Amino acid sequence: MKNCLLILSICLLGSTGFVFANQDEPEATASEQDQVTQEQQARAAALAETEFAEPLYKPFIERYVLDELRALRVEMLNNRVEISQQVAANRVEANDKSIAYTAETMTIFFYIMAGGTALMALVGWNSLRDVRAQVEGLVNSRVDKITAEYERRLAEVEDGVKRRSNQLADLTAEFEQRMEEVDLRLKKRSEQIMEAQEDISRTNELHALWLRAGLEIGIQARIDLYDQILKIKPDDIEAITYKADLVLENGDSEWALSLCNQAIDFDQEYAYAYWQRACANSTLGRIKEALRDLHIALEKSPRLMSELETEDAFESLRESEAYHALINELTEEVLSEDKGA
Repeated sequence: MKNCLLILSICLLGSTGFVFANQDEPEATASEQDQVTQEQQARAAALAETEFAEPLYKPFIERYVLDELRALRVEMLNNRVEISQQVAANRVEANDKSIAYTAETMTIFFYIMAGGTALMALVGWNSLRDVRAQVEGLVNSRVDKITAEYERRLAEVEDGVKRRSNQLADLTAEFEQRMEEVDLRLKKRSEQIMEAQEDISRTNELHALWLRAGLEIGIQARIDLYDQILKIKPDDIEAITYKADLVLENGDSEWALSLCNQAIDFDQEYAYAYWQRACANSTLGRIKEALRDLHIALEKSPRLMSELETEDAFESLRESEAYHALINELTEEVLSEDKGA
């Protein structure tokens, strides 16, 4: 593109120089003109190569752009004129159609009015009042039917809602009753669990105290341990009886007797309580009471006969004939039972 513009500019400069040369020297010969033309062309080429090689084509581009802009503006003006004409034509056409539609509508309306009037005259309606009365009657009857139907449906809906509410109330009451039962069961169960936990903890504590009492050597320390057991379980007849034994060893026979009576009050079938009371009565010199308690103890637990000879509290009883008679009687009973078995 640049080469073409360069050649075109050279040709234009050469032609203009040739024209000027012909005007200034009309009498020059053809060879001289050719020589001048060649020199001008050479100068133009040199000038183009040195100074006008790069910016030579810019005026042509600007001119081309200006021409294009002018052509676009002219085309836009023409389009605007055409659009304005089309809009005006469409408006005129729309106005014509609206006027025609209005005229047709008015004609049809007048035809309908005329037909309605004729029909009213044929049917016998003399005025619009009769028409209004008939229309009101029809509307009222229709409204009454719709109202009655609506009331009927509303009554059905109310009945359904009432039944549903009653069912819901019954379900709610039943649910609340069941929840109360569940709460009571849970409370009972939790109380049972708490009681079981307390029993377990109390049993563990009692077991630990019994172990300590079995390992303890001192009489007073063992009595203190049995007191702790009785604080946890006041009706523990074994703890009461063993405490009575320790109290008796400590020399307090009255206290031991009281403890044995307390243990017998809790359980009248516990043989060792009668045995300890017999020991307490023997140390207090109550031979008859001691023999009676001893007889009861040996009847309830014959295995205690093996401890008769080792019990120090029965020293006063061993001197009594009734004691020996009791022992012989019980021994014979035991032997007869063994033979029968």
